[in-house]
Amino acid sequence: MSENTILDLFNEHVVKRPNDVALVFEGEFYSYKILDDKSNQLANYLLKNCEIQLEDLVGIKLNRDEWMIISLLGILKSGAAYVPIDPHYPKQRQDFIENDTKCKTIINEEFLEKFHLVSSTYSKNQPDNVVVSSRNLAYVIYTSGSTGKPKGVMIEHRSVVSFLTRIDVQLGFEDLNIVAATTNVTFDISVLEIFGTLCLGKKMILISEDKLSDPEMFVQEIKNNKVEVLQLTPSRLHQLTNILFKSPLLHLQKLLVGGEAFPKEMYNFLKEHTNLETVNVYGPTETTIWSTFLNIKSTNKLSIGKPFEDEFIFILNEREIPQPIGVVGELYIGGAGLARGYLNLPELTMEKFIKNPFIEGDHLYKTGDLGRWLPDGRIEYMGRKDDQLKVRGYRIEVGEIENVLLRIPEITDAVVLPYIKDDLVTEIIAYFVSNKEYDIKTLRTYLGQDLPDYMIPGHYVRLECIPLTNSGKVDKRMLPSLGGLSLEIGVEYVAPKSETEKRLVAIWQDVLVGDRIGVHDDFFDLGGNSLRMTRILFKINNEFEINVSLKILYRFITVYELAEFIETMYENEEIVSDQFDSLKL
Repeated sequence: MSENTILDLFNEHVVKRPNDVALVFEGEFYSYKILDDKSNQLANYLLKNCEIQLEDLVGIKLNRDEWMIISLLGILKSGAAYVPIDPHYPKQRQDFIENDTKCKTIINEEFLEKFHLVSSTYSKNQPDNVVVSSRNLAYVIYTSGSTGKPKGVMIEHRSVVSFLTRIDVQLGFEDLNIVAATTNVTFDISVLEIFGTLCLGKKMILISEDKLSDPEMFVQEIKNNKVEVLQLTPSRLHQLTNILFKSPLLHLQKLLVGGEAFPKEMYNFLKEHTNLETVNVYGPTETTIWSTFLNIKSTNKLSIGKPFEDEFIFILNEREIPQPIGVVGELYIGGAGLARGYLNLPELTMEKFIKNPFIEGDHLYKTGDLGRWLPDGRIEYMGRKDDQLKVRGYRIEVGEIENVLLRIPEITDAVVLPYIKDDLVTEIIAYFVSNKEYDIKTLRTYLGQDLPDYMIPGHYVRLECIPLTNSGKVDKRMLPSLGGLSLEIGVEYVAPKSETEKRLVAIWQDVLVGDRIGVHDDFFDLGGNSLRMTRILFKINNEFEINVSLKILYRFITVYELAEFIETMYENEEIVSDQFDSLKL
């Protein structure tokens, strides 16, 4: 295993190519030397003012811009490890992560304002007397926890370096230079996009939150910057497919798809209709980003492929005995990417990071994923052993959602399950037992105090009791389907009247689950989310032959409001132009 650190790899390129562009954000260019100078100043400021010690944890709570990248480097150069905290998370979740990590400090906008006032007084040289080793922590990223609280996964420098070294060779990154950074920094695949550029001498195109939320602008940014490597979750790819492949992608060379199960329909489409080299990648946060890969052009059978070098996978039965080819078992992963464990959770660490029964002194991560070996040495993914879900690429323990539901007054029992529509997007359904009547808006408000948006169920069903099997387990087969059983959203039903309203309702019914949508129903109370919003945007622009942006849809979130806006577009183009200007489109 390499003894280099993330900083060693970055410094190598600062020396080799100081004036080369390392980062592009909103048309601004930042060289390797600029990132090095500014991150050194920040590291020296952290050491002096926050008394950072080796392996202290420093929170980073910033929106996407160049200072998010500079801050990550500055934290590592100070000897600390970074803890990403989404500023849009509910306050309770932010507070939990800050308290659990006992962050030495939090880099947020207020912190940077103070730093900028005095930054010129700090040295642009790397801090003295800070010696970071490959075995030191690089970051702690939180994933959903079955106990009702998220858990922090501790990743060391050497695991990241090993991953970056092997992808450069095995995924053929050596001759590719321009990489898009599209992923939220709280999601570990962002490490590939950020350090897979800065540590390998490439150029990162950091895409802003505004452009990420608008499919047309997002794809245009990819094309304008001649991006060669793009990484997406299947849900995100599905959202972009109609736009992404509408015209030739002259510069895009490699598409990495992972974070969720790869839908068969998408696999077939990419094989048959594009020449783009697409790689299906798989791996949990605990084994550092990706552990296996499959170039989909190389086979006619969808799988998660083979392990990277320095990674190894065993498929074992319940007695930890290897399964023969074709027999389903649980995936255990070992090798260079293995995490140190879970922060402040030694018992869970011992449970999940077991002693390797085949190699003395080694460990394996018990994934909970099921799979089987194929005759050609690849692995076919067969789902989960437990109730863990993947929604929009995020790993979710349903127990965490169930625990929050049970804290709501008068709710005595709850079960959370996935709902898959069109074999592509996993939704979350909450079944609960309560003597009190609740509408969706009230439940979403309760849950939103503790859970991030991607963990809030889109659909709710109130039951008299949760059905059980003879053995006392939840009988999932007996739970009712959504049809006609989901809760009222707290708004009186008003049927569509105008032709525009009827056409919009038809679009909403096609994208959302439910066949009784009123013109005053809130899009998000009906189970809407950002992915569904972009699907509706595409359908509206096609149906009405107009060109509205995602910002318009976020402003007009009922059929009635949106119909009024669209009718105004047809009636008075001048008024529409003024409205667009006021929204800064």
